[in-house]
Amino acid sequence: MKKFKSKSIYSLLLIALFSTSCDDGFLDKKPLDKLSNDSFWTSENDVVLGLNACYPVDNYWNTFWFDGLSDNAFSQFAWDGIQNIGNGTADPVMTAQSDARNEWDFKKIRICNNFLENIDRVTLSDAKAKEYKGQARFIRAYEYFWRSQIYGDFPLVTKTLGVKESFVPRNLKSEVVDFILSELNEISAPGYLPLSYSGDDKGRITRGAALALKARVELYNKKYAEAATSAKAVMDLNLYELFPDYEKLFWEESESKNKEAILEQQFSMVKDDYKNWMEQSIGSRSAGGWSSVAPVQSLVDAYECTDGKRISESPLYNPEQPYQNRDPRLKASIICPGDTWQGVYDPYSKNSSDNYKLNNASPTCYQIRKYMNPSESTNDGSGANVMCIRFAEVLLTYAEARIELGSIDQTVLDAINSIRARAYGVTLGETTKYPAITTFNQEELRTIVRNERRVELALEGLRWYDIQRWEIGPQVMPGTVYGARLGTVDENGNLIFTSPDHLILEQRSFDPAKNYLWPVPQKERDVNPKITQNPGY
Repeated sequence: MKKFKSKSIYSLLLIALFSTSCDDGFLDKKPLDKLSNDSFWTSENDVVLGLNACYPVDNYWNTFWFDGLSDNAFSQFAWDGIQNIGNGTADPVMTAQSDARNEWDFKKIRICNNFLENIDRVTLSDAKAKEYKGQARFIRAYEYFWRSQIYGDFPLVTKTLGVKESFVPRNLKSEVVDFILSELNEISAPGYLPLSYSGDDKGRITRGAALALKARVELYNKKYAEAATSAKAVMDLNLYELFPDYEKLFWEESESKNKEAILEQQFSMVKDDYKNWMEQSIGSRSAGGWSSVAPVQSLVDAYECTDGKRISESPLYNPEQPYQNRDPRLKASIICPGDTWQGVYDPYSKNSSDNYKLNNASPTCYQIRKYMNPSESTNDGSGANVMCIRFAEVLLTYAEARIELGSIDQTVLDAINSIRARAYGVTLGETTKYPAITTFNQEELRTIVRNERRVELALEGLRWYDIQRWEIGPQVMPGTVYGARLGTVDENGNLIFTSPDHLILEQRSFDPAKNYLWPVPQKERDVNPKITQNPGY
Protein backbone atom coordinates (compact mmCIF):
# COMPACT_ATOMS: atom_id res chain seq x y z
CA MET A 1 0.00 0.00 0.00
CA LYS A 2 2.99 2.33 0.13
CA LYS A 3 2.43 3.09 -3.53
CA PHE A 4 -1.33 2.90 -3.97
CA LYS A 5 -1.76 5.91 -1.68
CA SER A 6 -0.22 8.14 -4.34
CA LYS A 7 -1.64 6.61 -7.52
CA SER A 8 -3.83 9.53 -8.54
CA ILE A 9 -3.41 13.26 -8.95
CA TYR A 10 -7.08 13.48 -7.98
CA SER A 11 -6.46 12.48 -4.35
CA LEU A 12 -7.06 15.98 -2.96
CA LEU A 13 -10.24 16.35 -5.01
CA LEU A 14 -11.45 12.98 -3.75
CA ILE A 15 -10.95 13.99 -0.16
CA ALA A 16 -12.80 17.22 -0.82
CA LEU A 17 -15.63 15.27 -2.44
CA PHE A 18 -15.98 12.70 0.32
CA SER A 19 -15.43 14.97 3.32
CA THR A 20 -17.75 17.83 2.35
CA SER A 21 -19.49 18.76 5.58
CA CYS A 22 -23.21 19.07 6.19
CA ASP A 23 -23.12 22.83 6.45
CA ASP A 24 -20.82 23.82 3.59
CA GLY A 25 -23.56 24.53 1.08
CA PHE A 26 -22.59 21.82 -1.39
CA LEU A 27 -25.06 19.11 -0.44
CA ASP A 28 -27.50 19.65 -3.28
CA LYS A 29 -25.26 21.40 -5.78
CA LYS A 30 -22.62 20.29 -8.25
CA PRO A 31 -19.55 22.33 -7.27
CA LEU A 32 -17.54 23.76 -10.13
CA ASP A 33 -14.17 23.26 -8.41
CA LYS A 34 -14.67 19.70 -7.07
CA LEU A 35 -15.60 16.28 -8.33
CA SER A 36 -19.23 15.39 -7.61
CA ASN A 37 -20.85 12.04 -6.87
CA ASP A 38 -22.95 12.33 -10.04
CA SER A 39 -19.92 12.73 -12.28
CA PHE A 40 -17.32 10.64 -10.45
CA TRP A 41 -18.59 7.04 -10.17
CA THR A 42 -18.11 5.75 -13.71
CA SER A 43 -15.61 2.87 -13.52
CA GLU A 44 -13.85 0.42 -11.24
CA ASN A 45 -10.85 2.72 -11.30
CA ASP A 46 -13.03 5.41 -9.70
CA VAL A 47 -14.03 2.89 -7.04
CA VAL A 48 -10.39 2.18 -6.25
CA LEU A 49 -9.61 5.90 -6.07
CA GLY A 50 -12.61 6.41 -3.82
CA LEU A 51 -11.48 3.58 -1.57
CA ASN A 52 -7.99 5.06 -1.40
CA ALA A 53 -9.55 8.22 0.02
CA CYS A 54 -10.78 6.12 2.97
CA TYR A 55 -7.20 5.23 3.87
CA PRO A 56 -4.93 5.44 5.79
CA VAL A 57 -5.93 3.56 8.91
CA ASP A 58 -4.43 6.29 11.06
CA ASN A 59 -2.49 5.12 14.09
CA TYR A 60 0.23 7.77 14.05
CA TRP A 61 -1.09 9.87 16.93
CA ASN A 62 -2.37 6.82 18.76
CA THR A 63 1.04 5.32 19.47
CA PHE A 64 3.57 6.83 21.86
CA TRP A 65 1.50 10.03 22.26
CA PHE A 66 -1.32 7.98 23.74
CA ASP A 67 1.12 6.38 26.15
CA GLY A 68 1.52 9.90 27.52
CA LEU A 69 -2.05 9.46 28.79
CA SER A 70 -0.86 6.60 30.96
CA ASP A 71 1.74 5.72 33.58
CA ASN A 72 4.17 4.82 30.79
CA ALA A 73 5.20 8.25 29.53
CA PHE A 74 5.12 12.02 29.87
CA SER A 75 4.14 14.43 27.10
CA GLN A 76 6.17 17.58 27.71
CA PHE A 77 4.43 19.97 25.29
CA ALA A 78 0.93 21.08 26.28
CA TRP A 79 0.05 21.96 22.69
CA ASP A 80 0.30 18.29 21.68
CA GLY A 81 -2.97 17.88 23.55
CA ILE A 82 -1.97 14.91 25.68
CA GLN A 83 -0.39 16.32 28.83
CA ASN A 84 -3.53 17.60 30.52
CA ILE A 85 -5.55 14.49 29.77
CA GLY A 86 -2.79 12.38 31.30
CA ASN A 87 -2.54 14.45 34.49
CA GLY A 88 -6.30 14.63 35.03
CA THR A 89 -6.81 18.36 34.34
CA ALA A 90 -8.29 18.25 30.84
CA ASP A 91 -10.61 21.15 30.07
CA PRO A 92 -13.41 20.77 27.50
CA VAL A 93 -13.08 24.46 26.59
CA MET A 94 -9.51 23.86 25.35
CA THR A 95 -7.06 26.73 25.25
CA ALA A 96 -3.75 26.70 23.41
CA GLN A 97 -1.78 25.80 26.54
CA SER A 98 -4.45 23.63 28.16
CA ASP A 99 -5.47 21.44 25.33
CA ALA A 100 -7.27 18.13 25.39
CA ARG A 101 -6.91 16.63 21.94
CA ASN A 102 -10.06 16.96 19.85
CA GLU A 103 -10.76 13.56 18.33
CA TRP A 104 -14.48 14.26 18.01
CA ASP A 105 -14.16 14.11 14.27
CA PHE A 106 -16.31 12.54 11.55
CA LYS A 107 -14.20 13.24 8.47
CA LYS A 108 -12.96 9.68 7.93
CA ILE A 109 -16.33 8.23 8.91
CA ARG A 110 -18.03 10.55 6.40
CA ILE A 111 -15.63 9.50 3.66
CA CYS A 112 -16.36 5.82 4.32
CA ASN A 113 -20.12 6.44 4.42
CA ASN A 114 -19.99 8.30 1.13
CA PHE A 115 -17.99 5.50 -0.48
CA LEU A 116 -20.38 2.81 0.73
CA GLU A 117 -23.40 4.78 -0.52
CA ASN A 118 -21.98 5.26 -4.01
CA ILE A 119 -19.96 2.17 -4.87
CA ASP A 120 -23.02 0.41 -6.30
CA ARG A 121 -23.25 3.07 -9.00
CA VAL A 122 -20.48 1.09 -10.70
CA THR A 123 -21.06 -2.43 -12.01
CA LEU A 124 -18.68 -4.81 -10.23
CA SER A 125 -18.52 -8.53 -9.62
CA ASP A 126 -20.06 -9.60 -6.34
CA ALA A 127 -16.62 -10.65 -5.05
CA LYS A 128 -14.99 -7.31 -5.87
CA ALA A 129 -17.87 -5.31 -4.43
CA LYS A 130 -17.62 -7.25 -1.15
CA GLU A 131 -13.87 -6.79 -1.02
CA TYR A 132 -14.01 -3.03 -1.57
CA LYS A 133 -16.92 -2.55 0.81
CA GLY A 134 -15.22 -4.73 3.42
CA GLN A 135 -12.19 -2.44 3.48
CA ALA A 136 -14.29 0.70 3.93
CA ARG A 137 -16.45 -0.94 6.58
CA PHE A 138 -13.33 -1.99 8.49
CA ILE A 139 -11.88 1.53 8.45
CA ARG A 140 -15.18 2.97 9.64
CA ALA A 141 -15.35 0.38 12.42
CA TYR A 142 -11.76 1.18 13.43
CA GLU A 143 -12.62 4.88 13.65
CA TYR A 144 -15.64 4.13 15.83
CA PHE A 145 -13.69 1.72 18.01
CA TRP A 146 -11.19 4.14 19.44
CA ARG A 147 -13.63 7.03 19.66
CA SER A 148 -15.97 4.87 21.71
CA GLN A 149 -13.01 4.05 23.94
CA ILE A 150 -11.99 7.62 24.67
CA TYR A 151 -15.42 9.31 24.68
CA GLY A 152 -17.73 6.43 25.62
CA ASP A 153 -21.10 7.31 24.11
CA PHE A 154 -20.65 8.62 20.57
CA PRO A 155 -22.96 9.47 17.65
CA LEU A 156 -23.38 6.43 15.41
CA VAL A 157 -23.72 7.80 11.90
CA THR A 158 -23.76 5.28 9.07
CA LYS A 159 -24.89 7.48 6.20
CA THR A 160 -24.06 10.93 4.86
CA LEU A 161 -26.31 13.51 6.46
CA GLY A 162 -28.15 16.50 5.09
CA VAL A 163 -28.24 19.83 6.90
CA LYS A 164 -31.48 19.07 8.72
CA GLU A 165 -30.18 15.67 9.83
CA SER A 166 -26.78 16.75 11.08
CA PHE A 167 -27.67 17.48 14.71
CA VAL A 168 -27.59 13.95 16.08
CA PRO A 169 -27.27 12.88 19.73
CA ARG A 170 -24.76 10.45 21.17
CA ASN A 171 -25.49 6.75 21.00
CA LEU A 172 -24.72 4.56 23.98
CA LYS A 173 -21.26 3.06 23.85
CA SER A 174 -22.83 -0.40 23.94
CA GLU A 175 -24.73 0.41 20.75
CA VAL A 176 -21.57 1.60 19.03
CA VAL A 177 -19.67 -1.52 20.13
CA ASP A 178 -22.51 -3.76 18.92
CA PHE A 179 -22.33 -2.04 15.53
CA ILE A 180 -18.54 -2.39 15.34
CA LEU A 181 -18.67 -6.09 16.18
CA SER A 182 -21.54 -6.72 13.78
CA GLU A 183 -19.55 -5.13 10.97
CA LEU A 184 -16.35 -6.98 11.83
CA ASN A 185 -18.15 -10.27 12.27
CA GLU A 186 -19.59 -10.02 8.76
CA ILE A 187 -16.50 -8.82 6.91
CA SER A 188 -14.15 -11.26 8.69
CA ALA A 189 -16.13 -14.21 7.33
CA PRO A 190 -14.75 -15.96 4.23
CA GLY A 191 -15.81 -14.29 1.01
CA TYR A 192 -15.23 -10.65 1.94
CA LEU A 193 -11.59 -9.80 2.46
CA PRO A 194 -8.57 -11.64 1.05
CA LEU A 195 -5.95 -13.16 3.33
CA SER A 196 -3.17 -11.07 1.80
CA TYR A 197 -2.26 -8.52 -0.84
CA SER A 198 0.87 -8.04 -2.90
CA GLY A 199 2.48 -5.40 -5.07
CA ASP A 200 0.98 -1.92 -4.97
CA ASP A 201 -1.98 -3.21 -2.95
CA LYS A 202 0.13 -4.53 -0.10
CA GLY A 203 -1.09 -2.92 3.11
CA ARG A 204 -4.82 -3.02 2.40
CA ILE A 205 -7.24 -4.47 4.92
CA THR A 206 -7.19 -8.27 5.12
CA ARG A 207 -9.34 -10.90 6.76
CA GLY A 208 -6.65 -11.31 9.43
CA ALA A 209 -6.86 -7.61 10.26
CA ALA A 210 -10.64 -7.81 10.64
CA LEU A 211 -10.37 -10.82 12.96
CA ALA A 212 -7.58 -9.18 14.98
CA LEU A 213 -9.50 -5.93 15.46
CA LYS A 214 -12.57 -7.95 16.41
CA ALA A 215 -10.51 -9.75 19.07
CA ARG A 216 -9.25 -6.41 20.42
CA VAL A 217 -12.71 -4.86 20.61
CA GLU A 218 -14.10 -7.97 22.31
CA LEU A 219 -11.29 -8.04 24.87
CA TYR A 220 -11.62 -4.33 25.63
CA ASN A 221 -15.33 -4.84 26.25
CA LYS A 222 -14.74 -7.92 28.44
CA LYS A 223 -16.31 -10.35 25.98
CA TYR A 224 -13.68 -12.92 26.88
CA ALA A 225 -15.10 -16.03 25.22
CA GLU A 226 -15.55 -14.16 21.94
CA ALA A 227 -12.10 -12.56 22.21
CA ALA A 228 -10.43 -15.93 22.73
CA THR A 229 -12.27 -17.37 19.73
CA SER A 230 -11.38 -14.44 17.46
CA ALA A 231 -7.73 -14.44 18.54
CA LYS A 232 -7.50 -18.18 17.96
CA ALA A 233 -8.99 -17.67 14.49
CA VAL A 234 -6.13 -15.30 13.69
CA MET A 235 -3.61 -17.80 15.02
CA ASP A 236 -5.19 -20.60 12.97
CA LEU A 237 -4.74 -18.66 9.74
CA ASN A 238 -1.05 -19.64 10.00
CA LEU A 239 -0.10 -16.41 8.25
CA TYR A 240 1.51 -14.54 11.11
CA GLU A 241 4.49 -15.20 13.34
CA LEU A 242 6.69 -13.31 15.75
CA PHE A 243 9.58 -11.48 14.11
CA PRO A 244 12.78 -12.93 15.61
CA ASP A 245 14.43 -9.59 16.50
CA TYR A 246 12.30 -7.42 18.78
CA GLU A 247 14.31 -4.23 18.27
CA LYS A 248 14.42 -4.47 14.47
CA LEU A 249 10.72 -5.38 14.32
CA PHE A 250 9.89 -1.68 14.07
CA TRP A 251 12.45 -0.76 11.40
CA GLU A 252 11.68 -0.14 7.76
CA GLU A 253 14.42 -2.50 6.62
CA SER A 254 12.55 -5.41 8.26
CA GLU A 255 9.20 -4.86 6.56
CA SER A 256 9.75 -7.19 3.61
CA LYS A 257 10.31 -10.16 5.93
CA ASN A 258 8.06 -9.14 8.80
CA LYS A 259 5.20 -11.60 9.28
CA GLU A 260 4.19 -10.10 12.62
CA ALA A 261 2.46 -7.02 11.21
CA ILE A 262 -1.28 -7.58 10.76
CA LEU A 263 -2.32 -3.97 10.14
CA GLU A 264 -0.01 -1.05 9.41
CA GLN A 265 -0.28 2.60 8.58
CA GLN A 266 1.79 2.97 5.45
CA PHE A 267 4.55 5.50 4.88
CA SER A 268 7.04 6.04 2.08
CA MET A 269 10.25 7.94 1.45
CA VAL A 270 9.44 7.99 -2.27
CA LYS A 271 7.12 10.95 -1.88
CA ASP A 272 8.30 13.71 0.45
CA ASP A 273 4.73 14.41 1.54
CA TYR A 274 4.18 10.88 2.88
CA LYS A 275 7.19 10.40 5.11
CA ASN A 276 6.93 9.23 8.67
CA TRP A 277 8.26 12.01 10.92
CA MET A 278 7.80 9.99 14.10
CA GLU A 279 11.55 9.80 14.70
CA GLN A 280 11.85 13.58 14.83
CA SER A 281 8.96 13.78 17.31
CA ILE A 282 10.50 11.32 19.74
CA GLY A 283 14.18 11.60 18.82
CA SER A 284 16.77 12.93 21.22
CA ARG A 285 17.90 16.54 21.22
CA SER A 286 21.42 15.47 20.26
CA ALA A 287 20.00 13.88 17.09
CA GLY A 288 17.81 16.87 16.22
CA GLY A 289 14.63 15.47 17.74
CA TRP A 290 12.02 17.08 19.94
CA SER A 291 11.60 14.50 22.74
CA SER A 292 7.87 15.20 22.59
CA VAL A 293 7.03 12.12 24.66
CA ALA A 294 9.45 10.54 27.11
CA PRO A 295 9.27 7.26 29.08
CA VAL A 296 8.93 7.61 32.85
CA GLN A 297 10.45 5.69 35.74
CA SER A 298 7.31 3.65 36.33
CA LEU A 299 7.62 2.03 32.89
CA VAL A 300 11.36 1.40 33.31
CA ASP A 301 10.66 -0.32 36.64
CA ALA A 302 8.10 -2.62 34.98
CA TYR A 303 10.78 -4.53 33.06
CA GLU A 304 11.81 -7.65 34.96
CA CYS A 305 15.32 -8.84 35.63
CA THR A 306 16.71 -11.64 33.52
CA ASP A 307 15.67 -14.18 36.15
CA GLY A 308 12.02 -13.31 35.48
CA LYS A 309 11.53 -11.54 38.80
CA ARG A 310 10.44 -7.95 39.42
CA ILE A 311 13.16 -5.53 40.49
CA SER A 312 11.69 -5.50 44.00
CA GLU A 313 12.28 -9.27 44.29
CA SER A 314 15.32 -10.11 42.16
CA PRO A 315 18.83 -10.49 43.66
CA LEU A 316 20.13 -9.47 40.22
CA TYR A 317 18.84 -5.92 40.60
CA ASN A 318 21.44 -3.33 41.58
CA PRO A 319 19.92 0.12 42.24
CA GLU A 320 23.31 1.72 41.44
CA GLN A 321 23.39 0.00 38.06
CA PRO A 322 19.64 -0.36 37.51
CA TYR A 323 19.73 -1.00 33.76
CA GLN A 324 21.88 -4.10 33.94
CA ASN A 325 20.52 -7.67 34.06
CA ARG A 326 17.15 -6.56 32.74
CA ASP A 327 14.66 -7.90 30.20
CA PRO A 328 16.23 -7.11 26.79
CA ARG A 329 13.08 -5.27 25.77
CA LEU A 330 14.06 -2.43 28.12
CA LYS A 331 17.11 -1.42 26.08
CA ALA A 332 15.33 -2.21 22.79
CA SER A 333 12.52 0.19 23.70
CA ILE A 334 14.16 2.88 25.84
CA ILE A 335 17.47 4.75 25.76
CA CYS A 336 18.61 4.89 29.37
CA PRO A 337 21.27 7.12 30.95
CA GLY A 338 24.68 5.89 29.85
CA ASP A 339 23.43 4.31 26.62
CA THR A 340 24.90 5.55 23.37
CA TRP A 341 22.74 6.76 20.54
CA GLN A 342 24.41 7.63 17.26
CA GLY A 343 27.72 8.19 19.06
CA VAL A 344 26.35 10.31 21.90
CA TYR A 345 25.66 9.22 25.47
CA ASP A 346 21.96 9.87 25.84
CA PRO A 347 19.74 11.12 27.41
CA TYR A 348 22.13 12.63 30.00
CA SER A 349 24.49 13.46 27.14
CA LYS A 350 28.15 13.31 28.13
CA ASN A 351 28.64 15.15 31.36
CA SER A 352 25.57 16.01 33.35
CA SER A 353 21.91 15.24 33.76
CA ASP A 354 21.39 19.02 33.73
CA ASN A 355 21.06 18.60 29.96
CA TYR A 356 17.45 17.55 30.55
CA LYS A 357 16.71 21.26 31.11
CA LEU A 358 17.59 22.18 27.54
CA ASN A 359 14.92 22.77 24.91
CA ASN A 360 13.79 19.58 23.16
CA ALA A 361 15.70 17.38 25.60
CA SER A 362 13.99 14.49 27.35
CA PRO A 363 12.60 15.84 30.63
CA THR A 364 12.80 12.35 32.16
CA CYS A 365 16.34 11.52 30.99
CA TYR A 366 14.81 8.51 29.28
CA GLN A 367 14.31 8.49 25.52
CA ILE A 368 12.10 6.34 23.30
CA ARG A 369 14.21 3.92 21.27
CA LYS A 370 11.38 1.81 19.86
CA TYR A 371 10.70 2.77 16.21
CA MET A 372 14.19 4.30 15.90
CA ASN A 373 16.87 2.92 13.59
CA PRO A 374 20.31 4.15 14.69
CA SER A 375 21.54 4.15 11.09
CA GLU A 376 18.92 6.72 10.04
CA SER A 377 18.97 10.48 10.51
CA THR A 378 16.19 11.86 12.67
CA ASN A 379 15.85 14.94 10.47
CA ASP A 380 15.41 13.03 7.21
CA GLY A 381 12.11 11.39 8.10
CA SER A 382 11.51 7.71 7.52
CA GLY A 383 9.56 5.37 5.29
CA ALA A 384 8.87 2.98 8.16
CA ASN A 385 5.30 1.82 8.55
CA VAL A 386 3.55 2.16 11.92
CA MET A 387 2.00 -1.06 13.17
CA CYS A 388 -1.59 -0.70 14.30
CA ILE A 389 -2.05 -4.38 15.19
CA ARG A 390 0.64 -7.03 15.41
CA PHE A 391 0.65 -10.74 16.15
CA ALA A 392 2.15 -10.41 19.64
CA GLU A 393 -0.94 -8.47 20.70
CA VAL A 394 -3.17 -11.23 19.36
CA LEU A 395 -1.25 -13.84 21.38
CA LEU A 396 -1.61 -11.73 24.52
CA THR A 397 -5.32 -11.22 23.81
CA TYR A 398 -5.77 -14.97 23.53
CA ALA A 399 -3.86 -15.56 26.77
CA GLU A 400 -5.67 -12.86 28.75
CA ALA A 401 -9.11 -13.92 27.56
CA ARG A 402 -8.49 -17.55 28.47
CA ILE A 403 -7.08 -16.54 31.85
CA GLU A 404 -10.15 -14.42 32.63
CA LEU A 405 -12.39 -17.33 31.62
CA GLY A 406 -10.45 -19.65 33.94
CA SER A 407 -9.78 -21.85 30.92
CA ILE A 408 -6.03 -22.19 31.35
CA ASP A 409 -4.02 -24.83 29.52
CA GLN A 410 -0.60 -25.14 27.91
CA THR A 411 -1.67 -23.02 24.91
CA VAL A 412 -2.07 -20.05 27.24
CA LEU A 413 1.45 -20.46 28.62
CA ASP A 414 2.82 -21.01 25.12
CA ALA A 415 1.26 -17.77 23.90
CA ILE A 416 2.98 -15.81 26.67
CA ASN A 417 6.25 -17.72 26.59
CA SER A 418 6.69 -17.40 22.84
CA ILE A 419 6.73 -13.61 23.31
CA ARG A 420 9.10 -13.78 26.28
CA ALA A 421 11.42 -16.12 24.37
CA ARG A 422 11.52 -13.79 21.37
CA ALA A 423 12.65 -10.98 23.68
CA TYR A 424 15.79 -13.03 24.41
CA GLY A 425 16.30 -13.92 20.75
CA VAL A 426 15.38 -17.59 21.18
CA THR A 427 12.40 -19.83 20.45
CA LEU A 428 9.69 -21.26 22.67
CA GLY A 429 11.45 -24.58 23.22
CA GLU A 430 14.69 -23.09 24.52
CA THR A 431 13.37 -22.72 28.06
CA THR A 432 16.80 -22.53 29.68
CA LYS A 433 17.64 -19.33 27.78
CA TYR A 434 14.76 -17.16 28.98
CA PRO A 435 12.57 -16.99 32.12
CA ALA A 436 9.64 -19.17 31.07
CA ILE A 437 6.26 -19.01 32.79
CA THR A 438 5.21 -22.33 34.31
CA THR A 439 2.36 -21.54 36.68
CA PHE A 440 -1.28 -22.35 35.91
CA ASN A 441 -2.62 -20.25 38.80
CA GLN A 442 -5.20 -17.75 37.54
CA GLU A 443 -4.26 -14.86 39.84
CA GLU A 444 -0.57 -15.26 39.16
CA LEU A 445 -1.16 -15.45 35.42
CA ARG A 446 -3.41 -12.41 35.48
CA THR A 447 -0.57 -10.39 37.03
CA ILE A 448 1.93 -11.84 34.55
CA VAL A 449 -0.08 -11.20 31.39
CA ARG A 450 -0.90 -7.65 32.44
CA ASN A 451 2.75 -6.79 32.95
CA GLU A 452 3.65 -8.64 29.77
CA ARG A 453 1.27 -6.43 27.82
CA ARG A 454 2.82 -3.36 29.41
CA VAL A 455 6.42 -4.12 28.47
CA GLU A 456 5.82 -5.90 25.14
CA LEU A 457 3.46 -3.22 23.82
CA ALA A 458 5.14 -0.29 25.57
CA LEU A 459 4.86 3.04 23.74
CA GLU A 460 2.48 1.61 21.16
CA GLY A 461 -0.55 3.49 22.49
CA LEU A 462 -2.40 0.61 24.16
CA ARG A 463 -1.52 1.05 27.84
CA TRP A 464 -4.24 3.62 28.44
CA TYR A 465 -6.91 1.24 27.16
CA ASP A 466 -5.56 -1.48 29.47
CA ILE A 467 -5.77 0.82 32.49
CA GLN A 468 -9.30 1.69 31.46
CA ARG A 469 -10.62 -1.86 31.14
CA TRP A 470 -8.76 -3.22 34.16
CA GLU A 471 -10.07 -0.23 36.13
CA ILE A 472 -6.70 0.33 37.79
CA GLY A 473 -6.58 4.10 37.28
CA PRO A 474 -6.69 4.96 41.02
CA GLN A 475 -3.75 2.63 41.66
CA VAL A 476 -1.40 3.65 38.84
CA MET A 477 -2.30 7.15 37.69
CA PRO A 478 -2.37 9.68 40.57
CA GLY A 479 0.63 11.10 42.39
CA THR A 480 4.14 12.15 41.42
CA VAL A 481 5.50 11.24 38.01
CA TYR A 482 9.23 10.51 38.17
CA GLY A 483 12.06 10.41 35.67
CA ALA A 484 15.56 8.97 36.12
CA ARG A 485 17.83 9.56 39.10
CA LEU A 486 20.14 12.54 38.85
CA GLY A 487 23.65 11.67 37.83
CA THR A 488 26.46 12.00 35.32
CA VAL A 489 27.88 9.98 32.46
CA ASP A 490 31.61 10.26 31.82
CA GLU A 491 33.32 10.22 28.44
CA ASN A 492 33.43 6.42 28.53
CA GLY A 493 29.74 6.07 29.20
CA ASN A 494 30.09 5.20 32.89
CA LEU A 495 26.97 6.10 34.83
CA ILE A 496 27.38 7.65 38.28
CA PHE A 497 24.36 8.72 40.28
CA THR A 498 24.91 11.92 42.22
CA SER A 499 21.70 11.89 44.22
CA PRO A 500 19.11 9.41 45.48
CA ASP A 501 16.45 11.72 44.09
CA HIS A 502 14.63 11.24 40.80
CA LEU A 503 13.55 13.96 38.44
CA ILE A 504 9.98 15.08 39.13
CA LEU A 505 7.82 15.78 36.09
CA GLU A 506 4.37 16.60 37.44
CA GLN A 507 1.66 15.75 39.92
CA ARG A 508 -1.29 13.82 38.53
CA SER A 509 -4.79 13.35 39.82
CA PHE A 510 -7.30 10.70 38.86
CA ASP A 511 -11.03 10.55 39.49
CA PRO A 512 -12.46 7.17 38.42
CA ALA A 513 -15.90 8.74 38.04
CA LYS A 514 -14.47 11.12 35.45
CA ASN A 515 -11.04 10.39 34.04
CA TYR A 516 -11.62 7.08 32.30
CA LEU A 517 -13.19 9.18 29.53
CA TRP A 518 -12.10 12.35 27.75
CA PRO A 519 -14.14 15.55 27.87
CA VAL A 520 -16.34 16.21 24.87
CA PRO A 521 -14.90 19.38 23.29
CA GLN A 522 -17.14 22.31 24.17
CA LYS A 523 -16.96 23.68 20.63
CA GLU A 524 -18.63 20.48 19.39
CA ARG A 525 -21.45 20.99 21.88
CA ASP A 526 -21.77 24.62 20.82
CA VAL A 527 -22.37 23.48 17.24
CA ASN A 528 -24.66 20.58 18.16
CA PRO A 529 -26.86 21.21 21.23
CA LYS A 530 -27.91 17.53 21.29
CA ILE A 531 -24.40 16.46 22.35
CA THR A 532 -24.10 15.87 26.09
CA GLN A 533 -20.94 16.19 28.20
CA ASN A 534 -19.20 13.33 29.98
CA PRO A 535 -19.57 13.20 33.79
CA GLY A 536 -17.33 15.49 35.81
CA TYR A 537 -16.51 17.92 33.00
